[in-house]
Amino acid sequence: MKAILLAAGYGKRLRPLTKSTPKCLIKINGVPLLERWLNLLSHQKINEVLINTHYLAHKVEKFIECIRHKDPGLHIELKYEEKLLGTAGTVWFNQDFIGNNDCIIINADNLANVNLLDIYNFHKKNNKLVTLGYLNKKDATGCGVLELGENSIITKFEEKPKIPFSKLVYSGIQVISSEVFNLLPFKERRSNNYINLDFGYDIFPNLIGDMVGYKLDYLLLDIGTLESYYKAKKVWPKSIK
Repeated sequence: MKAILLAAGYGKRLRPLTKSTPKCLIKINGVPLLERWLNLLSHQKINEVLINTHYLAHKVEKFIECIRHKDPGLHIELKYEEKLLGTAGTVWFNQDFIGNNDCIIINADNLANVNLLDIYNFHKKNNKLVTLGYLNKKDATGCGVLELGENSIITKFEEKPKIPFSKLVYSGIQVISSEVFNLLPFKERRSNNYINLDFGYDIFPNLIGDMVGYKLDYLLLDIGTLESYYKAKKVWPKSIK
């Protein structure tokens, strides 16, 4: 099984923590976010992983070298982006890595104890182009919001609507089928490496009816701000490595 960890962001809202540390290497109770994800992937036998880099890429590269020595069974491919391509831009640019397979896509600035095999198997069973992991959130402001119809089919998606129409929000974890590249080739953006291609604005709204939602009944925290970072340090179970 394959996974892509989107990990190249600046983490501007986490300054000063990210002034000299890439966002993906911020530690929660002593363990970097990226290491937590790699441990989870390895434990669940998802052993082919692509990680995009940009900000302070040399530090991520040095960190990954240590991980490779600790876990030689985990195949990690790093892809440096001279310019940030956007969440979907990274995925479309790395179609060769995905090949003809299904692939788990993860926003690595999240913290989660999710069973990725569950959402992957749900995706295979439903045979749709994309499966979005979602959460039920009291306040969906500032989130990607979705609605579900029969058989968990997503009937509406909007990124950061001014007035949320649902409490169901995209979790930052999804599974995609390689067939999506044929349906949405974005040929006009290929010459520019698919830069600024975004899942919330460019992909999900164009796949209504071809996506299903999977409810994540797991602890998942978005480490996007200093407030959420300090909250995570308090609530994240220290028993989870």
